Amino acid sequence: MYQHQRNFAVGLDQSGETLGRVFWITGLSGAGKTTVGERLWRRLRAAGRSAIFLDGDTLRSAIAEDLGHPIEDRRRSAMRNARLCQLLAEQGIDVVCATISMFHEVQRWNHAHIPGYFEIYLQVPMAEIERRDPKGIYARARNGKSANIVGVDIAAEEPEAPHLVLNNHGPLDANAAVNLIWKCAVEDEHRAPAQIAPVQFGTKAETLERLQARLNHARILPQVCFSISQWRVDKNGILARVAAMPWGCETLIVRSSAKNEDGAVRSEAGRYDSVLGVKGESSLATAVENVIASFEDGGDDDQVFVQPMLSEVAMAGVAVTRAPNGGGPYFIINYDDTSGRTDLVTAGVSGDLKTFCCLKTHPEAVPAPLVPIVELLRELEPLLASDALDIEFAVNQQGTLYLLQVRRLTPNTNSAVPTADEFESAVAQVACKIELLNRPHPYLHGSRSVFGVMPDWNPAEIIGLRPKTLALTLYQELITDAIWAYQRDNYGYKNLRSFPLMVSFHGLPYIDARVSFNSFLPRDVDGALADRLVNYYVDRLIAQPNLHDKVEFEIIFSCHTFDLSERLSVLQQHGFSQDEIAGLTESLRQLTNRIINRETGLWRRDREKIDILAERLGTIRNARIDKISRIYWLIEDCKRYGTLPFAGLARAGFIAVQLLRSLVTVGVLNESEYAAFLANLETVGSLIGRDFASLSKA
Repeated sequence: MYQHQRNFAVGLDQSGETLGRVFWITGLSGAGKTTVGERLWRRLRAAGRSAIFLDGDTLRSAIAEDLGHPIEDRRRSAMRNARLCQLLAEQGIDVVCATISMFHEVQRWNHAHIPGYFEIYLQVPMAEIERRDPKGIYARARNGKSANIVGVDIAAEEPEAPHLVLNNHGPLDANAAVNLIWKCAVEDEHRAPAQIAPVQFGTKAETLERLQARLNHARILPQVCFSISQWRVDKNGILARVAAMPWGCETLIVRSSAKNEDGAVRSEAGRYDSVLGVKGESSLATAVENVIASFEDGGDDDQVFVQPMLSEVAMAGVAVTRAPNGGGPYFIINYDDTSGRTDLVTAGVSGDLKTFCCLKTHPEAVPAPLVPIVELLRELEPLLASDALDIEFAVNQQGTLYLLQVRRLTPNTNSAVPTADEFESAVAQVACKIELLNRPHPYLHGSRSVFGVMPDWNPAEIIGLRPKTLALTLYQELITDAIWAYQRDNYGYKNLRSFPLMVSFHGLPYIDARVSFNSFLPRDVDGALADRLVNYYVDRLIAQPNLHDKVEFEIIFSCHTFDLSERLSVLQQHGFSQDEIAGLTESLRQLTNRIINRETGLWRRDREKIDILAERLGTIRNARIDKISRIYWLIEDCKRYGTLPFAGLARAGFIAVQLLRSLVTVGVLNESEYAAFLANLETVGSLIGRDFASLSKA
């Protein structure tokens, strides 16, 4: 017995060369995958095709030896198998892969990313599987001697859309199975698939109407659409048409569909009105007039359309198939799954909004509720012959997905958009760099790191999230490569002079938080205590990423304060002993006293250096030296007499603020007194404010 559906296509690479096929044979252990796979491979070779056979057990020992058998390790192993198959097929090699890999997300990835992919599911009853049990794994599992067995204590996710299902037991033997695969997969590949014309974009209403009969992964609400001129000529007739609809007496929504609303190069999204919650003929007529009025100088051929209003909304939002800023090949979904409204995201109303983003080629981590939306995006791209789309969607309480709108997305970028291959390469390089930086280091405390744009020297606010190369490299040279660490070492913290604080991921600046957290350890805190402190800091930041711009106030302990004992008490909940906490307290006390001492405080020496910088600036400017030498000495002086002492003064400022805040915590000051004290300090900001106030407005 078998089932066959033909919805595969033989792939071509960019030069027109035929790609290899991937025959993905899946099923439980003992289903006969290896036997069928090996015979299929031999038949492919005998037919003169370049083919390779990959068996699941052999693959595990070759490319997944570092993984165990729990479900997440199995999932990672399956994705490695899939990517290897893709790589080999791209070289023109047919691949027969016999693997359990019963994960929907892996099967979906294969369907989406491997041209010529053919999925064969060997279906065998569990009783027969356990009777065969060639490796004895089921017997061991039933006797409690083995765990993490697919089909026993790990649920098998049967393929959702296999090309061929073979009931591989009873009269069907391996040779007969191969004959069926050959007939369905190999002989059929020579039949050219019919070419289906893509859907043409029109107005908002027209595009939805054209998609209505072509869409498989979502529903589109019925509509009555009309132009302004039609409304002016036959208003009563249109109202009667709406009333005659099966949904005409329900609550309605009246929507704009102007000709210029969803253009190829310019979008007027959000410019025109929609009216929700319309009930009754008079209300409908008023709503239509309101929408028409929002067109202002619109033409008679601009349109309005009426649809039933969705109720019992579980989730709604917008999704794009390229990044609006930069045009990168990402799926980005902004959604609201709490309010029950369909317009919260598009209206820009604040609320409990969520965002998910993934590279198109890496959809493995898509949360289950968002999988249907990603599948809809994948369906729409070829259907509309566009890989840059912007959609609005909603999901009701029964889990039905509705497409509310789809338009072209015009990425906001003045530069060439990188290709998918270029992005794939860049992401792979970034992933490799993160993996290397995450490893334990002999000269760093803490077992892993985390990266952020706002901790410590906060590149997001100082040079921006996407700085120009000059800004990025100057910031590294002036501060984050070495100067930052010299300052902290000078002030009694750990010596991190050989570690850059900021790393660049393809031009995007991120702070290495593990390096930062190491640099806030007092110099005499070492060994196991230092390791555990850094791990605690990293774990806190990962658990509460919203604190990434407040790490020194909310996560780490970098100085002594009047409420330090209260703040350190949290460490007891994480296994730190009283002796360890007492030792850290004393280290912070001594360090803080050295920094803030009125007579010998390190900040005094740093303050004097700022004056030296001003004196030397004129000397360098007037010196008869070449431009390159002048640039070199200006940068050197800026580091030595500018950013280095500034970093020290900033450290003293952080400590002063923490001391003041602790006075509020212990009840010495109240919030008003704290604010009044800060307002009376003379700072750069207050000087600018004073100068602005005295500036002539004439």
